[in-house]
Amino acid sequence: MDYLHFFSTVLPNWLVAIGTIGAVITSLWFSYRSNKIKAKASANYLEEWTIPPGLVRRELVLLKIINTGKVPFVIQSIHIEFKPKSKREIMLMPDPSYGLTSAPLPARLEFSEEFTFQIAKTALEQILNKSPESTSLSFYALTKLEDCIDLKSGPLLEEFIQNWKRNRKETIEKGEESV
Repeated sequence: MDYLHFFSTVLPNWLVAIGTIGAVITSLWFSYRSNKIKAKASANYLEEWTIPPGLVRRELVLLKIINTGKVPFVIQSIHIEFKPKSKREIMLMPDPSYGLTSAPLPARLEFSEEFTFQIAKTALEQILNKSPESTSLSFYALTKLEDCIDLKSGPLLEEFIQNWKRNRKETIEKGEESV
C-alpha cells in the first residue's frame, strides 16, 4: 500500500466528507431550533389595590405569556387541566360578566409581546367547585399550530388552591354543604 497516496488523497477526502456531513447536521439543528416557539408563561395569584379616591381590592389570577423567541405565534385558547389526570378540562374564553378578561382571542404575539388573561377570584372558585375531587390544577395555552405552552404556577396560586380545598373539605365535614 502506498502511504503517500493514502495520506495525500484518501484521508483528506474522507475528512472533507465527514466535515460536510457535520456542517449539514449542525445547520439543520440550528434551523430547527430557531423556528420553535419560545415563550415565558406564568400563572400567579394577585391582590390588587387601588389607592384613593376609592379603595378597591381585587383578588385575581393573572395568566401571562411573553414571546421570547423570534418566531411569532397565535394563542388560540387558554385551558385549565385538573389533576390528578382526569378527563375534565375547561377552556377559558374572555367573558367580563363571568370574571374572565383578556385581550381578544386568538391573539398574535410578535417578539417580546405579552398576552395577559385575568381570572377573578370568584370565577376561579366557581371553576374549582366544578371539580371538587381534584388536588391541583394547571394552566396551558394552545397555539394555532397546536403547540402547548404550559404556564408555571406561582407559589401564591398554589397556596390559594390548597387553602380553598382545605376550606371546602372542612365545610363538607361540618355538613354545611351536601356532598
